[in-house]
Amino acid sequence: MPATQEVENNIPQINIVRVVPLLRGTGVESLTYFSLKKIAIGSIVAIPLRNKTMHGLVISSENAAPVKIDLKKAHFKIKKIEGIKKERIFSESFIKAAEKTGHYFASTTGAVIATLTPKDIISHPHKIENVEQRAPGASHKKEENQSERFLFQAPEEERIAAYKNIVRGEFAKQKSVFICMPTISDILHFAPFIKHGIEMHTYVFHGKLSKKDLFSRWNAALSSKHPILIIATGSFFSLPRNDIGVIILEHENASAYKIQRRPFVDIRTFAQIFSQEAHMRLIVGDLFLRTETLYRKNTGEFLEFAPLKFRSLSSATQKIIDMKEKKGEENASSAISIPLLELAHKAQHKKEQIFIFTARRGLYPLTICGDCGKVAECPRCSAPVVLHKKTNNAKTPTKENVFMCHKCGIEKKSSDLCEACKSWRLKTLGIGTERIEEELKKIMPRQNIFRADKDSDKEENLQGVIDRFYSSPSAILIGTEMALPYIEKIPHIAVASIDSLFALPDFRIQERVFNLLLRAREKATKTFLVQTRLNNKTFWENVTQGNLLNFYREELENRKLFNYPPFVTLVKITWQGKREKVQKDAVELKKLLASYKLEIFQAFIKKIKGRYIMNAVMRFPRETWPNNQLINLLNALSPSFAINIEPENLL
Repeated sequence: MPATQEVENNIPQINIVRVVPLLRGTGVESLTYFSLKKIAIGSIVAIPLRNKTMHGLVISSENAAPVKIDLKKAHFKIKKIEGIKKERIFSESFIKAAEKTGHYFASTTGAVIATLTPKDIISHPHKIENVEQRAPGASHKKEENQSERFLFQAPEEERIAAYKNIVRGEFAKQKSVFICMPTISDILHFAPFIKHGIEMHTYVFHGKLSKKDLFSRWNAALSSKHPILIIATGSFFSLPRNDIGVIILEHENASAYKIQRRPFVDIRTFAQIFSQEAHMRLIVGDLFLRTETLYRKNTGEFLEFAPLKFRSLSSATQKIIDMKEKKGEENASSAISIPLLELAHKAQHKKEQIFIFTARRGLYPLTICGDCGKVAECPRCSAPVVLHKKTNNAKTPTKENVFMCHKCGIEKKSSDLCEACKSWRLKTLGIGTERIEEELKKIMPRQNIFRADKDSDKEENLQGVIDRFYSSPSAILIGTEMALPYIEKIPHIAVASIDSLFALPDFRIQERVFNLLLRAREKATKTFLVQTRLNNKTFWENVTQGNLLNFYREELENRKLFNYPPFVTLVKITWQGKREKVQKDAVELKKLLASYKLEIFQAFIKKIKGRYIMNAVMRFPRETWPNNQLINLLNALSPSFAINIEPENLL
């Protein structure tokens, strides 16, 4: 038999395989390869890509015989799949949800799967069990009403109690439960309360697990014949238990649910799509849900799990301190008011603990020239630098002031002169955690004072700081937002500084600050005190009265007035480079998207490492998104353009 005929006879044994690269930044939905073996759909395979070997997900496989003529005429070379790593590790409903989510966010299925799957699971699929090997649920009939979506707005204690009842109810129906939380600190705070009594059937997953613990828990969760409770961040939605009856999305208002790098997926959106695909109930919970989420109840997209609580009650005495008033100034520092100082002394006398919240870390968040008005900026990214006190590395360590950029992390020695006009009249503004700590130690030198922020976490585990605080009667803890999840009920909570957040040109900032204050207020049992220089009577009344309904109505009215979500879907495009290139790209982008209304503006942090940053925004009525025509145009853009659908902010 001639050699050519032998090759042709072998062609029917060749399979053409479409593979989704499991990589965040490929920019392509799928690639075509060939294989001499028949490969099952859903298999994980090794593929050559960009001179490297990557892992991909098989989404189709067909015999090459019917298309052999087309293959011969093809102007590109089809590469061979390098090996099969695992037959199946994802459920069909998860893959379908990832595909729809990728389309919604103008991204790819593979990028979404890579975002919602631990990197070690993708890199070492041979270490985990196949989907078919997990025990329960395959025969469970899915009811249509299981895909209903509910809102649950209530205090934390009520939510925890309800979640425990839900788990018990689902276990009785031989169903598992997935509780998704935005951060590791949220998991560490919630998990002990929810899993109490069912520890042997609870599996906790987060990004700080070792490889050994990850694979051990993953396989144990799959092989358990008993329904299980999964408490995890969104990156573990890929765990393929097909007996899950309910997904609980807790602390829904947290911005951490929105991934801040490509593919810019929102875990909350994926959870909604996934629950529909897998016919699971979805319960979205928080003390105060996002404005757009509450609005969706009015449009019929969500039901009430229980009557929504629009009044947050508190047994604590509420105090708003106007820092512009000069009463008793001779006895108070510029950062600590007389009422706060009196509260600290009272708490010390009664051996009661106090938590002092500050929005920013460091000594002073802002340094400005008194002559020319120039703000001290980072030389790398132009963000305002924050003054910190740091111990140097000399043989006899001393404290020195340094400027630190919280955007890119660069440090430099603090200057006595304005870099623009060389003036000596530099003024420090704002209140940071270090400044509160420094001034309190001067006033109360014998008091136990602890600090919990990003800087202290570098020196000691944050949980260790919190533990030492709770073991010290009458102690004072000073911390930023990152300390809040670790704080349990405490007698006194004071907000020393929150005003600087209002300066951010962010359409969500009022809601974010309101939510922050509510979360802090919820933990105070005797006193809740806020220091402010802002004269916003209605806002502070809503905070102290826990009036969620009034705030929601005002926020919704403002969003509608300025054409922000929930009334529109925002599409944000960001690009950077040298000034001339950025300006040229802006012209080209406007030309390409001429049929859409494009707003182009400079980013809030306008420059990083000499590269200028520009943003463009488009607004679409909610009911018209996803816009397939626009998504095709966006996907055709150069990778230098970052596409962010439903961004957390427009900064």
